[in-house]
Amino acid sequence: MTLKEGVLEERLRLASPKNPERYRRLKELFAKSGCDSGTLREQKVGGSNEPNMICGLPASEGQGRKILVGAHFDSVGGDGIIDNWSGAVLLPTLYEFAGRAQRRHGFEFIAFAGEEKGLLGSRAYLRTIPKTERSQIAAVIIMDSLGLTPTKC
Repeated sequence: MTLKEGVLEERLRLASPKNPERYRRLKELFAKSGCDSGTLREQKVGGSNEPNMICGLPASEGQGRKILVGAHFDSVGGDGIIDNWSGAVLLPTLYEFAGRAQRRHGFEFIAFAGEEKGLLGSRAYLRTIPKTERSQIAAVIIMDSLGLTPTKC
C-alpha cells in the first residue's frame, strides 16, 4: 500500500498553534481513515482540556498480543509542526493501512493530549491498562519530532 504523493505534506499544513483546533483536525483525519465515532474512544486527561484519542484494531484471527503506537498532538508555542504534529498525523494513516492488512497482533493508535504539560496523556493512558493485560503488550512505538534527526530506537 502506498500513500498518495503530497498527502503527508497536506496533513502537516493542518497544524494549528491552538490545541483545541489540533484536536479537532486530528479527529477529522482519524474519521477519514475509518476510525470514526463508532470506533474512536476518547479518554479524559486530568489537567488537559482535550482528551486522548484511541483507535483500536483487533488481531485478524484469535487473541494476538497488542502493539501500541502513539504520538502527542498538543503543542506549546508556535505551530508545533515538528513537535509533534509530524508524529500525530501519521497515526490515522497507520490506522488505515493496518486496517487493510491481516494482523497477527492487535493495535491501538493513541493520540496523547497534555504531553507538553508533563506527559499527562500517556500517564492517564497507562493507568487504565490492567496489570493482567500488560503482559499482552508486544511492543510500544512512540513517534515524536520526526524529520529532524536520524531515527532513534
